[in-house]
Amino acid sequence: MVGETQRITIASVGAGRMGRGIAHAFAYAGHPVRLLDAKPRPAADFTKLRDAALMEIRDNRLYREKGFGRFEDYCHQEWGFSQSRTYQMMDAAKVTGLLESSTIVEQLPSTESQARELVPLMRQDEAEMVETWNELREKYGDQEITAKLIKDAVQ
Repeated sequence: MVGETQRITIASVGAGRMGRGIAHAFAYAGHPVRLLDAKPRPAADFTKLRDAALMEIRDNRLYREKGFGRFEDYCHQEWGFSQSRTYQMMDAAKVTGLLESSTIVEQLPSTESQARELVPLMRQDEAEMVETWNELREKYGDQEITAKLIKDAVQ
């Protein structure tokens, strides 16, 4: 029998929205949680999930469950990410999320570096960011849109 001061570790299989939600519920209840993703995913999907998870950890202050007072300290010690790198990744995830939620975007940036170049537009005007991305997609068609092409379009 598990004592009152001892909590069992919970494993949530699946890192999608539902799996993360289950992990959150048990983490809030004080259980140690391991989130496992059994679904084979391309590297870009993993990056997107990682960055979304970082935003959830920050926004819900889940880093406190591991004894950290600051999100930045958690990222540095647990993940090895500097503060600036952490926020770069989360900004890129935010760009991708906004483009994904737009009903007029058919294809998303395939790399974090592409999404990062759209961050300045996102901060100024989200609609302009979506429009710029769509214009680049139209202009270059099936060709790869590099981070440099996006940067040039944004400037």
